[in-house]
Amino acid sequence: MTANDTITSDTLHILNLDNINIQLNVTGDASGAFEVQVSSDHQEDQEGNVLVEGEWVAVPLSQSTDPDGDDLVLVIDLNQLGAPWLRIQYTNDSGDSVVDGFASGKGLM
Repeated sequence: MTANDTITSDTLHILNLDNINIQLNVTGDASGAFEVQVSSDHQEDQEGNVLVEGEWVAVPLSQSTDPDGDDLVLVIDLNQLGAPWLRIQYTNDSGDSVVDGFASGKGLM
């Protein structure tokens, strides 16, 4: 990604997952901000085709998610989200970077 780009991850269906872990590996010299977003009205079929885009709302986080021009490994732990859909959005203010993202989740019985 380059300056003034906004990129959005694929959506994650997180229904019945109580805990979500997201790891974002940022390499390069970007400066910008990540946002975790959720949606209750987004809909996809089983093949991942979007049926209803829905509205996306940022989740308030207690930690900074802003790369400051250095390589960064950012880990975000989310607990007890009520929405069934999640995605990550990054807005790059300056610099060039590569972001690799990984997510895992678990449901408690």
